[in-house]
Amino acid sequence: MGAKLLRLLGWISGGLMLLAVLCLPVTSLPLLSRLMGGTSVAPPSVVFAGLGLLAGLPLWVSRREHLPREFVPLAAFFAAALFSTLFSFFILITSYKGISSLSEGISALLTLGIGISAYLAFSLWSGGRQRLTWIFRLVNLGGAVMLLWSFAQLYFMLLRGGQFPAWMVALQDLVSTNSLYTFAWLHRANGFAFEPSWLANQLNVLYLPYWLGATLSGYTAFPWRLARISAENVLLVCGLAVLLGSMSRIGLLTLLLLAAYLVLTFTRFLARRAARRFSRPLLATVLIASALFLLYGLLG
Repeated sequence: MGAKLLRLLGWISGGLMLLAVLCLPVTSLPLLSRLMGGTSVAPPSVVFAGLGLLAGLPLWVSRREHLPREFVPLAAFFAAALFSTLFSFFILITSYKGISSLSEGISALLTLGIGISAYLAFSLWSGGRQRLTWIFRLVNLGGAVMLLWSFAQLYFMLLRGGQFPAWMVALQDLVSTNSLYTFAWLHRANGFAFEPSWLANQLNVLYLPYWLGATLSGYTAFPWRLARISAENVLLVCGLAVLLGSMSRIGLLTLLLLAAYLVLTFTRFLARRAARRFSRPLLATVLIASALFLLYGLLG
């Protein structure tokens, strides 16, 4: 295959992968849902990532790119899922609402295959600081649009009695199989996702960890700041507000686990720093950390 064609495929693959990152907030695109038989899980990012993987494979094969080491346990997990699905056909399972074990097994394996394909696409493509910077920029851009839309939903739910303008209803119908009025009476924001808990999962799994990590490390994907405040700092605060606005129980529980992790990390840092003044720093670290946890318990 010619070098020019490989270069073209590389550019096409890169563009598709960037579109996949940008479209992450959309989980149930109506057009794609209809093509897939009416399923509620219809993210356009999967399509873009899959096409990006197909377009980039010739280039990656020609460069003899190595698969990441993390792919080994992932492949083992897929093999275990495949064998457990095959063995399930030897178990007598009664029919439930006309759903067959074969269709459920195929659906589950296809879902897992899609996830592995997306992982491979990003693992092989996202190398290099410049590409990672562009990924983070588009994560910020897509996340910012998602947060603005969620704030608009909360505004009309809480302050306008759930009376949305016609253009908002029409736009939501273009990007989600759920109408704006589905969760209006509950006063729960769902962004571009199928339901509020999906929005909370998006924030907890991808957006908030990145914005928090960028805030703690002082990193920003953009070359500018406003009075030492980065875009990630603002997005972190807004993301936490939208997470509360989703009123997702599993989302708030995940947020508490994240807060617990931050407390543990802060306690370890504080205990190690204070223990430097003692002759036995390891013992001092354990004692100081124990005292801090006792203080947290008393405050709690």
